[in-house]
Amino acid sequence: MPMPKPSKELEAFMKPFEGSWKCDTKFFANAMGPGSPEMTVKSKVAFKKEMGGMFYRGDYETKKQKGFDMSMKGIFYIGWDPGSQQVIVNGIDSSGGAAFGTGKITGDTVTYISEGYMMGAKTKMREVMGKKSDKEGFHKFDIDTGKGFIPFGEDTCKK
Repeated sequence: MPMPKPSKELEAFMKPFEGSWKCDTKFFANAMGPGSPEMTVKSKVAFKKEMGGMFYRGDYETKKQKGFDMSMKGIFYIGWDPGSQQVIVNGIDSSGGAAFGTGKITGDTVTYISEGYMMGAKTKMREVMGKKSDKEGFHKFDIDTGKGFIPFGEDTCKK
């Protein structure tokens, strides 16, 4: 059986995201617990091709800032499953969270559903990542802790 080759679909989708991005991350009211206010923090994300082009690695980070008492880091990998013709996404973060998901690319956007653990709770997540232009991208994330998806936050990023 021959070794698989990197996916042309994944490369076409991810190539515009390669490099470093500065982001405004908005956490919606109640995202950080009941009664927590909406907040916007500065963050950054960087994407690069890894594992011979089989995956793209994303490194995400927010630092402590006024009104946001914690720094967070996350690493995630986006790959391609040729059998189901969809992305596979796995990630971990500095709060002990971990998730694995799959989803479809549609034009300049990918939507994927993940299951994992976040801050000590089993969760289901729906995430949408895409580009608005060659220099502007977005990422939206919703959380389901058993009662349906609720908006958690969104990133607006610029190269």
